[in-house]
Amino acid sequence: MAVYHVRIPGALVFEVELAADADGEDCLTEVCRRLGVIEVDYFGLHIVRDRSRTPSCWINLRNRLMPQMGTSGSAGVFRLHLKVKFFVEPHLLLQESTRHLFYMYVREELKSGRLTCNPDIATRICGLIAQAKFGDHWPSVLAEPSYPHLPNTVPQRVSEEHIARRSTTRSTCEYLMLQLALKLKGLGLEWHKAQGVRGDLLHVSVGTNAVVVQREDGTKMHRILFLAIQKASVTRRLLSLEMTAPCGNAWKTELQLFSSQTASNLYRSIIEHHAFYSCDTVTMAVKNQCSRTFKNHLVSLLFSESTAIRKTYYFDVQRTAREAYEHFRRVLYHAVHALEIGGDISGTENSQVRFSVDMKSGKPGDQIEGNEFEGGILTEHQQQRDGTQWDDETVVACATCQEKAEAWQRQQEAFLCVMCCQQEVGVVFCPCGHVICCEPCASHIQVCPVCRHDVERIQQIYLPVGPFLPEA
Repeated sequence: MAVYHVRIPGALVFEVELAADADGEDCLTEVCRRLGVIEVDYFGLHIVRDRSRTPSCWINLRNRLMPQMGTSGSAGVFRLHLKVKFFVEPHLLLQESTRHLFYMYVREELKSGRLTCNPDIATRICGLIAQAKFGDHWPSVLAEPSYPHLPNTVPQRVSEEHIARRSTTRSTCEYLMLQLALKLKGLGLEWHKAQGVRGDLLHVSVGTNAVVVQREDGTKMHRILFLAIQKASVTRRLLSLEMTAPCGNAWKTELQLFSSQTASNLYRSIIEHHAFYSCDTVTMAVKNQCSRTFKNHLVSLLFSESTAIRKTYYFDVQRTAREAYEHFRRVLYHAVHALEIGGDISGTENSQVRFSVDMKSGKPGDQIEGNEFEGGILTEHQQQRDGTQWDDETVVACATCQEKAEAWQRQQEAFLCVMCCQQEVGVVFCPCGHVICCEPCASHIQVCPVCRHDVERIQQIYLPVGPFLPEA
């Protein structure tokens, strides 16, 4: 067994005990389970290396954890940081617990100075942090040493901003702060150091849509859009990028890194960010790219090339940003639907009844009050919904009943607002024409979540039929 101390944004530390052959995903899943976070694709584990010259890097969640830690542990305890790996807009986060982790992460980045902002935005952010932390303004709050402050902020202006936020809830303040954070320079960027042709130091940042190479004084040399990159390869310390310019001309740039490890880290960062933000789906070429030791390669030749014996994967990105959002929306919908079927069991003898959600399929798992969701067994609610009278004993559903239940569920999901998952869709975005939101949610949206086109106006619509089919 191995012990890992995982630091959470906000100075909270979890102690996680795992088997010696556990993968990185096992550690992340356990930490997110304790935090009540389902949207795990946006987070990653970062290795803490204080006394080692080896550069810090992200844990590959698909590989075994112990070999990646190296000598970073002391007295059998290894230290990791839970960080936001892929930053998305706050309205795409479905859980309040996920938004809170994003909020705490941005706070730490601001406090450390890795994010900079102008005095106006800094004052507004400090006012929101104060309201979220202390609640409504009181004069005694200003005397507390923990009162939030950032460079170029005036306490009096922060106090005025705090007063203006009176009666604003903590969750709303965190949401508004994340919206302001989108304007901050450096948010969501992953930085790497490289060496120029003349031996000068270069800084390479990997963001949501481009790779930027700049000199040490901040002067930009290249800005390479993901859509322009045709091929990326790494050979020892050399990273090569082949691109196509808008005019159709092909060109190539090379970056010399300080070690093969830093070159691999930058290569991985570019591929994963490109796949997550710019692709419709993560291709199998990215998912299956791996290596083996010579010994394990011989084993794979004796058995099968597809065997998973000691494969070392290069990338751990499994879904794109759009796929992650749709996947977790389905997971949360099934979880809420399962609770609705089970009813309010709090305070009863069955209050300890638990249910699980399959993170891969997005369907409810084990059981609720004794009725199984999987394996073709209907719940009492499903029996009543299908209009069939069943006795009290558990019955196995026929194929027709299962098809009716699945069709009813698809029909129900199709007419639900993708933002709140509670009300029916009722408006159309103009001019793109997408119908995905209810009227209250659409009033807060400026960019269509599907096509990213600016929403000029919304038009109320009247559906010819209701979203729920009549009972058979």
